[in-house]
Amino acid sequence: MLRMILAFLLVLALALAAAWLADQPGSVTLRIGGYEIATSLLVAGLALVLFAGLVVLIWLTYHWVVDAPALLGSFLRNRRRRRGFDALSRGMVAAASGDGAAAAREVAVVGRQLGDSSLALLLKVQTAQLQGDRAETRRIFHRMLERDDTVSLGLRGLFMIARAEGDAPAARAYAERAAALGPHIAWASEALFDLQAGEGDWQGALATLEARRRHRMIDRQKANRLAAVLRTARAQSTEDSDPTAALDDALEAHRLDPDFVPAATIAARLLAEKGEVGRAQRIVERTWRGSPHPELAAVYAHVRPGDSARERLARARSLAAREPESVEGPIAIARAALEARAFGEARAALAPLLEDRPSQRVCVLMAEIENAENGDRGRVREWLTRAVGAPRDPAWTADGFVSAEWRPISPVSGRIDAFEWRTPVEGSLPEMAGELLIAGSDRPVPPAEPPALEGGRAPLPGATPGATPGAAPDAIPDATAAGSARGAGDGPRPAARAATAATEPPQLPTSAAGGPAPSARRSDRRGEPQPDDGAGARAGDEPVIVLHQPDDPGVPGEEPEKPVAVGGAAGGAPDKAP
Repeated sequence: MLRMILAFLLVLALALAAAWLADQPGSVTLRIGGYEIATSLLVAGLALVLFAGLVVLIWLTYHWVVDAPALLGSFLRNRRRRRGFDALSRGMVAAASGDGAAAAREVAVVGRQLGDSSLALLLKVQTAQLQGDRAETRRIFHRMLERDDTVSLGLRGLFMIARAEGDAPAARAYAERAAALGPHIAWASEALFDLQAGEGDWQGALATLEARRRHRMIDRQKANRLAAVLRTARAQSTEDSDPTAALDDALEAHRLDPDFVPAATIAARLLAEKGEVGRAQRIVERTWRGSPHPELAAVYAHVRPGDSARERLARARSLAAREPESVEGPIAIARAALEARAFGEARAALAPLLEDRPSQRVCVLMAEIENAENGDRGRVREWLTRAVGAPRDPAWTADGFVSAEWRPISPVSGRIDAFEWRTPVEGSLPEMAGELLIAGSDRPVPPAEPPALEGGRAPLPGATPGATPGAAPDAIPDATAAGSARGAGDGPRPAARAATAATEPPQLPTSAAGGPAPSARRSDRRGEPQPDDGAGARAGDEPVIVLHQPDDPGVPGEEPEKPVAVGGAAGGAPDKAP
């Protein structure tokens, strides 16, 4: 509309100008040589306009003739580019739809029309991947490294190939090179972080995480959680070799995430070893409020070395009172009461947990109470039999893998912070092994639907398949001791460090036909068995169940009873308690 108005105004102005010239009197005279040309003012104006138009036309014709080759070349180039981009569009659609043959045809056209442009290289590499030509794919990615606009894409492609081939050093080198290009390449810093954590390079992973936090590439809350996991992992690995550095890392991890149980456990244990009992208790109490856990209860009970079982029981009561709705409190009280030989209180603590379906840990603990208080082999066997089919207890679980202790990285998927304290799904394979045998029988107690494992032996839920029949298994895993195991061969340890020893479940050695059955073995903090001082059973003896007696009788002047062995000789001789 505006253009129409402007054109109308222009025509109007020209008409007015022509009318004005026509109304003006006078003439224009032009003398050239001996000639004289006289005309009116209107005709002279029109002649001038026609002359200017003729000059412009001549100038344009000259330039068109001079620039014709360049114009023709530009026309051909534009047509070639148009054809190339049309082929590129068709090729991209074919590659996205998985039509490798059609994409390959378009690649040939794109190569002729566009050469090695960035988009052409992208289509070529996608087509090579569709055709499964890994050598050509690698070659194109290397060509991308020669161009500034495709170097990041080339590095990512080579990184993906190296990771798919399991070449971790090459993958890390590509990720580091891409991360050095700038903080805007998010995949590079994320991939580098995962590789560093997977290799146990906690310091490098912390530095990468801090760079991601600084450039706001990760949420603050998530960054704090990952930093807590990394510091806890480093504290776990240096707890024996450098306790001071491990304590600093554990305390910083606890500050970043107060509800993170592994960090609080390590920090409290190391503080207790240094004699800072009050500080260790405060850390456990803070984490217990948000995440009640058997490891925390064990460390809290043994926070002061040399305390009697009665004093540990009092601490267990105090801790349980802080979270009365949690099942971990009654279990901690029952465990401490069993050590103090306060059997009535132990039973009372477990009574609410027995009303519905007690878990495996509760059943095993009841078996220990029956054995320690009455030596009732029938009741012991009844509770251990119930433990086989009882609901499983929570454990450190990641991607279907159950571990006896917390780990920073999942061994299945390689994810960091994958382990969670939750009830494992049926069929999960734990790290610790153990088989439960009925006294006087040469076969295990089968669950409701026994899984098919080696040797036809059905393990207690949470046992590792492939145990050798007749071999003495390790301790049945107890969730109260899960995650507290540490390295063997460290020599004597303070009570706070060996806190899980008192929560260890019954040992279940078995004997092969005609061979000796080794005595019960006690697991150290890493779950590595250490030989007991007791003598093994005689050749031909039946399997036995040995239950630990409380270490502290709690009654002055009274000797603690020896472990009770349930089982008899193969020939039907009466059972005997050593």
